[in-house]
Amino acid sequence: MSASTSENDCSEFFTCEVCNNEIKSEDKICRIAQWLCPGCAHDADLLEKYTDEQQMQITLYAYEYNLNIAEAIDYQTHCHSCGKYVEAGFDEVNHQYCRKRCFEYCEDYWYPCFREGCCRVCGISQYHQSRKQREKRGIEIEKYTPVLVAIDCFKGLGVHDQILECFGDLVEYY
Repeated sequence: MSASTSENDCSEFFTCEVCNNEIKSEDKICRIAQWLCPGCAHDADLLEKYTDEQQMQITLYAYEYNLNIAEAIDYQTHCHSCGKYVEAGFDEVNHQYCRKRCFEYCEDYWYPCFREGCCRVCGISQYHQSRKQREKRGIEIEKYTPVLVAIDCFKGLGVHDQILECFGDLVEYY
């Protein structure tokens, strides 16, 4: 009796060959000689028009920023600063920009990207929100902005020891 139950269980459920999620056998979809769950099949359909290298970069970008494939494609095909469509090559970590000025606005000067508060890949919006909260509480930080940006850069680079060594000099300089 238990043998027939386990046989039924095996035929009723299926493990996706990409994400290893278990789904009902009736929901599985065959794409490029693989049996996939509906989510992975949808991702495969979205990635189909890209080269193997581009598919890998989109997938790594999605993983890096905790996005689904559709979101990663959207982020990688639009300028991060102004939102204009970009046909440049994909990158697994860096955002896309349509021109040097857009790159400078976001990466160097920390202007909010076109997605503003709903951007899922940059910390610029979070920085501006925390700045507004401090301003509401009456904390004057305008003159210390370069110091705060430098500290954020050091943290982003993972060089915490240099922060401690340079903090006094940074404050004194500004």
